[in-house]
Amino acid sequence: MHQVFSDIIVIVAVLSACSSFSSNNFVWNTFVDNSGLEGTNTWYIYLIGLLNACYGFSGYEAGGHMAEETKNASVAAPKGIIFTCIASGVVGFSFIISLLYSMGGDLNNTIDGESESAIVNIFMIVFKNRNTSLAITCILIGDLFFAGFSSLTVTSRIGFSMARDGGIPFSKFFSVVYKKT
Repeated sequence: MHQVFSDIIVIVAVLSACSSFSSNNFVWNTFVDNSGLEGTNTWYIYLIGLLNACYGFSGYEAGGHMAEETKNASVAAPKGIIFTCIASGVVGFSFIISLLYSMGGDLNNTIDGESESAIVNIFMIVFKNRNTSLAITCILIGDLFFAGFSSLTVTSRIGFSMARDGGIPFSKFFSVVYKKT
C-alpha cells in the first residue's frame, strides 16, 4: 500500500511542478529505437518497454499469500488479487503517463542528462533542483526497499508453510515454532 501512496505523491508532484508538458503526439505516437541493433526493432523495443510497466505490478499476489489468515479465503483471496491488479495497473499506467507528459518532449536530456537514469533526468527537467529531484528519487528507492522486504516476508511465509506440510527437505527443522519468539 505504501507503494501506491508514494507513487501518487510522485505523480502529483511531477505534474504540478511541470512547466512545459509534452504534446499528445509525442506521448502517444513517438517511437524511438535507441537499441543499437540493425533494422527495425519494434517488437524488441515494445517488450523492453513493458519491463518498466512491470514495476507497477510488484506485490499483486500478496492476497494469495495471506489466504491462510483470511476469513472466507476462497472468496476473499481472489478478490484481493483482482483488486490489487486493477490498482497496480491504474497507478502504474498513471505513473508512466505522468513521466511522459512531464518531460516536456525533451528526449535528449531525458536520455543523456546528468544521471544515467531517465526517470531521475525527468525529475531534473521538472524540478530544476537537485535536492528536490533527489528527494523524489528517494521516495522511489523507498518503494523498491519495501517491495524487496515484502518479497522476503512472502518467501519466508511460503517456506514455512511448505515445511509445515512436509514439502521441503529438513521440514521438521524448518517448521519448528519457538514459543518464546
